[in-house]
Amino acid sequence: VHGCKDVGDGELAPFSLFVPHNNLVGTLPGELQHLDRLEIFALEHNPDLLEGPVPKELFTLTNLQLLGLDDNALSAQISDFYPLSNLRSLYLEDNNITGTISEALLASWPRLQELDLSGNKLSGELPDNFFNHEMHLVVLDLHDNEFSGELPSNTWENDELEFLALHGNKFRGTLTTEDFIKFKVLRHLDISHNRFGGEMPNLGTMNRLEYLFLGGNGFASGPFPTWITELTNLRELSLKGSSVTGEFPAAINYLSNLEFLDLHFNKIEGSIPSFIGFLSGLKHLLLKNNQMTGQLPTELDHLTNLEVLLLEQNNFSGDANMICSQKERFDALTMFVSDCAGEKLNCPCCSICCEEGDKTCNAFDWEGNLDPIWEYGFKRERYSYEQGPKMWVP
Repeated sequence: VHGCKDVGDGELAPFSLFVPHNNLVGTLPGELQHLDRLEIFALEHNPDLLEGPVPKELFTLTNLQLLGLDDNALSAQISDFYPLSNLRSLYLEDNNITGTISEALLASWPRLQELDLSGNKLSGELPDNFFNHEMHLVVLDLHDNEFSGELPSNTWENDELEFLALHGNKFRGTLTTEDFIKFKVLRHLDISHNRFGGEMPNLGTMNRLEYLFLGGNGFASGPFPTWITELTNLRELSLKGSSVTGEFPAAINYLSNLEFLDLHFNKIEGSIPSFIGFLSGLKHLLLKNNQMTGQLPTELDHLTNLEVLLLEQNNFSGDANMICSQKERFDALTMFVSDCAGEKLNCPCCSICCEEGDKTCNAFDWEGNLDPIWEYGFKRERYSYEQGPKMWVP
């Protein structure tokens, strides 16, 4: 029990029950109904240990303002949670929650500010007025479900939503600038790994963005979008697998706050330009699987914060002495991969040396999407890659 309140006559009743990361085993008890004054209830992160259906008695705790059941193996229909009308924060990620999001949901939680339903089995289309209802969402995370259809297009101006994660679903359709510009304070946008097509939407006016992941869709082939260079607050950018063509974009040096840049699995040509040195805060630079050529620029020696540098499956030549000869300055660099198994590129400090053309070398997916955690304020606490090594950030 994390906190109690005086309910009169010297009697104390718990209002907060917060028991995270305790390897709890079994099922949730039906006796929860006796905790009818609870406002905070969090039993998160007991993966594959706390399981079974969420008892119906929990849905009678209508004083709840925060409910955290994330990272367990619990099952329920999303509609079961509708009676909890005082919720401000609902965290159900990584369970076995099923069902669809209906207009009834929008009316059920008028005070809701943070909603994380990621990593479940939710499906169907989002209601067309999803972003217009009188909810005051600041955080909406629906990633890694089975949602489909087009995104709601009937969107009012929104000056509250800061975090929108929709990656890893089956959303489709052509996106336009108007689909997003009404989100006036959005800082985090991830729509990667869906089925969007057509031209990549121009988001250049969304200058509060710090995190933008658009890759893994079916956007039309074309050069690096110049409007991205207007997003000078960006810290993380991924256009992985977006059929980007042409040379490495010159204007990217305007993005001086970048820490993570993922352009791998594209058709980028030419050499790495010398102005890459202006991005001195870069921690992760993923350029593998492109069509780049030439020698590595000496200005790479400015990127002393690098932790991951992936250059393989290109056609670079020369050497990596600007890094290898100063290994003490690159003490954070734990993964450096290039085509250095042959004679064209010399890299004695590379973690992995691939043979030129060997597509099985370092064939991990290297998905760097943020899987946000509410305890950390939905901010990046670590980098981890699907199927690849985990990179921890201090």
